[in-house]
Amino acid sequence: MLSEEMISRLVLEIKRFLLADAMLLSRASDEQLMRRIADVADHKLGNVSLSPQERSRVVRLVFSSIRGLGILDEILADDSITEVMINGPDHIFVEHAGRLYRLNKKFDNERQLEDIIQKIVGKAGKEVNQANPIVDTRLPVLMWCFLRFPCQVPLLPYESFQKHL
Repeated sequence: MLSEEMISRLVLEIKRFLLADAMLLSRASDEQLMRRIADVADHKLGNVSLSPQERSRVVRLVFSSIRGLGILDEILADDSITEVMINGPDHIFVEHAGRLYRLNKKFDNERQLEDIIQKIVGKAGKEVNQANPIVDTRLPVLMWCFLRFPCQVPLLPYESFQKHL
């Protein structure tokens, strides 16, 4: 079994390889992209032994990092998590069964976190930037979403989500 750090590095390596052909990524359907990710993953993994579940997870994480919300997709898919709080690329907390836990997951860097914030607010038809550093909104899959533009309000979390219960 691979550690979270190894999986993150593998996902990043596959994603970087795929991003070299941005035209393919923009034209490919979700199905085509998933097949391409699986092919690249098989090539990159070479002699690394992964269970079918780990391989499938790596492919899903790469797809999510390109077309979705990255590691947030996996977190938000967990029905036992009722709230997500992100206080920076390395500080992800979740509420599970009424208790707060720090996750052993992280974003690649500040830029990736900012890109995900922009994706989320874009889906809500809003924007967050230096002139408008805080967004408080509802999203279809989330009950409530609070987002702030990094560095503008440093004492507040970057993102906080409360899921539909």
